[in-house]
Amino acid sequence: MQDLDRRVIVVTGGSSGIGLATVDHLLDAGSTVVAVARGGDALEQVAAARSSRPGVLEVAALDVTDAAAVDGFVADLVARHGTVDGWVNAAGITTYGRFETLPAEEFDRVVAVNLLGSANGARAVLPRFRDQGEGVLVNIASVLGRFGTPLMSPYVASKFAVRGWSQSLRMEVRDAPGVSVCAVLPGPVDTPLFQHAGNRTGERIESPSLPMDPDRVAEAIVGLLRRPRREVVVGQASRLLFLAFAVAPGVAERVLGPAMAWDHTAGGAQAPTAGALDRSGGEGQPVGGWRLVPLPHVRRLIRGAGALAGGAILSGVAAAAERRRR
Repeated sequence: MQDLDRRVIVVTGGSSGIGLATVDHLLDAGSTVVAVARGGDALEQVAAARSSRPGVLEVAALDVTDAAAVDGFVADLVARHGTVDGWVNAAGITTYGRFETLPAEEFDRVVAVNLLGSANGARAVLPRFRDQGEGVLVNIASVLGRFGTPLMSPYVASKFAVRGWSQSLRMEVRDAPGVSVCAVLPGPVDTPLFQHAGNRTGERIESPSLPMDPDRVAEAIVGLLRRPRREVVVGQASRLLFLAFAVAPGVAERVLGPAMAWDHTAGGAQAPTAGALDRSGGEGQPVGGWRLVPLPHVRRLIRGAGALAGGAILSGVAAAAERRRR
């Protein structure tokens, strides 16, 4: 699908964050974009602000966890347009807290949106792709689909699952050469995800340090729609974490795990909240404002990086000494 002009592409989670950034890039490419999200008001704001873009924007309020509603939406879309050429599963939510303290319904809701919502979209659209002989499905996983982090167990579980499920789908559609399944693994991204997250940690939550602009992820998604690839990692820093967990997983869990948990908590008391897990959190904005890092946070990050480096060195020396002893 080299040319995206007038192609019909659905983007879930299209009212904010990575989804909205992808909508903007596709509109600039001349696509007919259908932005899907739970909140109709946010979608209307998105549509009103983008009336002058080269492409055509449609919006649809839809809960991706409702399989029957997703099926009906796709049937109506094909009836109106005669085709659906691409589908981007960008809807996602998260909650923070130790696994033992998370309410079961919050854990289940994160998995339902991130994994089952994506599965509902794929289940509805893949038969259409087969019928027309082409189509591209892009699933948004995460670097946390390759290694874990404390305080985000439902999100990590869902993203590990999305990545593995995407691999299974690729194997299953090999008999349909024109159909592609791709996965995108972004590192930390400056989106409203963190403002809308559930929180059971007792502390304020913030984005990990120095998140990337969602446009970078959107560019990767649009690139896959043009020229599909199996899997794309966005964010060079994430590759270092992959290496650490591959080469020394025990050390990485002891040292990097606490560091990643620390990087998500900003200090200061926070009452327990379910955030926007069961309602629309979209505000019609692709960014969350986390890239404007105040100076105290930079100092905190530098101190933490120093402690992390020192801990990694000590752990490495201890591991080498233990090997030598043996």
